[in-house]
Amino acid sequence: MTTAPLMIIGVGNRLRGDDEAGLLAATALRAKLPGASVLEVEQRPLDLYARWTPGSEVVVIDAACSGVRPGTVRRFDARSGPLPAELARRSTHATGLHEAVELARALDCLPASLVVYTIEGEAFERGARMSQPVARAVLEVVTLVADEWRGRHT
Repeated sequence: MTTAPLMIIGVGNRLRGDDEAGLLAATALRAKLPGASVLEVEQRPLDLYARWTPGSEVVVIDAACSGVRPGTVRRFDARSGPLPAELARRSTHATGLHEAVELARALDCLPASLVVYTIEGEAFERGARMSQPVARAVLEVVTLVADEWRGRHT
């Protein structure tokens, strides 16, 4: 059983279809896990490390464009090693989640626990609507995160 504070960070861009996935998941988790601190970060995730505390447990959720099937959910324990290189391929943010996590690692600023969920997207154009596979995956991630966190505290 863990007692570290939980911080959920949804990363995304509300104006770019599937890139909104992390923000929507974070919003839904705010209602499901009322004790968690929930942040929604649009545009520049590079300074994520400045938002968490060293002893906290952090879950970051973001859309990805890594070449796998749209709607694919992937979970990474970022404390155990670098995020996969394919996550650095492209981002609608000035810098992406991969760069933010690896910068925090280089600065020795990772939190006690850092779990990253990515949802593979397909529609990232400005003004695009969220695709159905990604909308379903958002619900899946919300359930996965809520179940994992509740499992740690029961």
